[in-house]
Amino acid sequence: MLRARHLLFGALLFLASASAFGDEAVRLFRNRLPVIGPMKEYDSQVQKLAGKTVEFSNGKKLKLGERLGSGKTTVIYELADDPTKVVRLALNRESLSENYLKSTWNGYSVLKQYDAPVVQLFENLSGEYVIAERVGPMISFDNFFKHLDGRALSDWDVTIDDELARKMTRAFETFAGKTAAFNGIGDFYDDQLVYDLKNERWVILDWTSGYRLSIKEVRGTWEAVPELSALARLFRRDFSINISETAEGLKCSPIARLSPEFLALCDNALRTVERARLALIEKFNASGFRQPSRNCILRFFGVRS
Repeated sequence: MLRARHLLFGALLFLASASAFGDEAVRLFRNRLPVIGPMKEYDSQVQKLAGKTVEFSNGKKLKLGERLGSGKTTVIYELADDPTKVVRLALNRESLSENYLKSTWNGYSVLKQYDAPVVQLFENLSGEYVIAERVGPMISFDNFFKHLDGRALSDWDVTIDDELARKMTRAFETFAGKTAAFNGIGDFYDDQLVYDLKNERWVILDWTSGYRLSIKEVRGTWEAVPELSALARLFRRDFSINISETAEGLKCSPIARLSPEFLALCDNALRTVERARLALIEKFNASGFRQPSRNCILRFFGVRS
């Protein structure tokens, strides 16, 4: 009996030790530098953190849930304690040095000042993590384009019926208008643009701090910059659309054969951009200010600083 008790005590002690070891935080950074190295080892380990607690150089610990995906520069996990949010971790040492996470965070404030349709960011530690709004379920712009063009969708479990397509089309025009303040948004491509089924909106998931505004002040008067809209790069790069500016406004013409539905979407989106841009210029000119400071821009869009 005594031997059995000793064995039982030893088993319980082993289980407690194993549990404690399993809950031990994985330390990714120390003094702002990755603990795990070389690069291949870091790449491998950062992809296997689902269910684990990770610790960063500021002492913050995050319990990670499901791994949701990864790209060229980051890997994304849900937060176990708040599944409405995700955390983005640097995927490799090269992206750490280039500091894509920092660039995303730095670009966020400007995009929000101009009411751009981007996911909400909550917290960051430069080069280590960014906590962001979770979007889902969602449909990529690529699949929406394929639906309009009569082609098979990339994801077998995605279905776009006529009613949903109409909603997505209307929402895309709204999205286009919200990009009117920009001629360019850093790293803006089709794979970063998705339709949020829950909130019925198009939203940009990823970007960098580089941007070009579409308006400028000339001798005290605001006017449009004679360049293409931020959407032009999206159409031109990914869908073989040639966009040019004429006396009548922005025009898009197909290089390859595309569906009338997609061409109509393109035309309506660009017209929406032009209308929204003119309204923006009117607001700026009516205000009488010469330099769009942060607080002034926030007041225009009803955003509290």
